[in-house]
Amino acid sequence: MGNVSSYFPFYSQEDNSKKSEDRPEEKPGNKKEQRSKPTPKDPREIWKKTLREKARPMKIKKKIEKKKKADYFLKHVRPKRKY
Repeated sequence: MGNVSSYFPFYSQEDNSKKSEDRPEEKPGNKKEQRSKPTPKDPREIWKKTLREKARPMKIKKKIEKKKKADYFLKHVRPKRKY
């Protein structure tokens, strides 16, 4: 077996080294940005999560409305008495 350059005259060791120099070095911080979010292992987990999220909005909405009414009552209807 001969040199690689004998089979492929356009390919040589010098060109290969130049390519690696031209390429910008990868910084360790960039790898975190490129990673996608890890997916849950069990598809049933995803299903349970979506069910929970679907069941919640009305509960949360009612709680928020209750809190708003209570805040309004405390601020406007019965402000703190000054003695």
